[in-house]
Amino acid sequence: MRLRLVTYNVHKGVGADGRRDLARIASVIRHYDADLTALQEVMFYEPWRRKPSQAAVLHGLVGRPHAAVGLNCRRHFGIYGNTTFSRHPCSSEENIDLTIPLKRPRSALRTTIETAAGPLHVYNVHLGLARYERRLQIERLVTEIDGTVGSRAPVIVLGDTNDWRDRLFPGVLAAAGFRRRRLRRRGRPHGSFPSWYPVADIDRVYARGAVRLLRVFPSRLASARTASDHLPVIADVEILPGGAT
Repeated sequence: MRLRLVTYNVHKGVGADGRRDLARIASVIRHYDADLTALQEVMFYEPWRRKPSQAAVLHGLVGRPHAAVGLNCRRHFGIYGNTTFSRHPCSSEENIDLTIPLKRPRSALRTTIETAAGPLHVYNVHLGLARYERRLQIERLVTEIDGTVGSRAPVIVLGDTNDWRDRLFPGVLAAAGFRRRRLRRRGRPHGSFPSWYPVADIDRVYARGAVRLLRVFPSRLASARTASDHLPVIADVEILPGGAT
């Protein structure tokens, strides 16, 4: 069974032009008609502010029936976190704390998506800015995955890794059995950040177990260059029958 996934750091809805425009973000997302969309830096507000959360607004604009939310980092203007939209039902969800002491709160939003080929375990992440912080977060996440779903189940980890020098994959993730495809555009390596001059390949998709990465590429939409400071990254995957890897 084939699925299309998107990971997108929406920068609290603020584009490269300084405008906050959720309709523009939603238009970019809808263009790719993904089965599952993992968003990072989505804003939520305390009830006294009387403002709808960006997750609720985007959920309505994108038009997917299922959604999960994981609150992450409290700031003076509200709380931002991760949100996952799915075409397929979500049988369970959990917000996994990845916060390292003295660092900004971080988390991974796990959703188990029930597809026609069986459950797919998806971890929507937004990792820290420091190298040692990211390594500890990924080690913690791999331990969580091993203890929860095992090594042969189809697992996707995707999101904003902040891993400019690509230290996570050759180290912890490859050792844990994860696979990835580098972003390419017209046959050349490519990045997803910053959106107006994408030189950094930091928005990534990793797979383990009975799931195959067929194609991973950054958005080519002109509107995506201004909608956020990140480009969305699109991945076409295949869930393999019978737990094959």
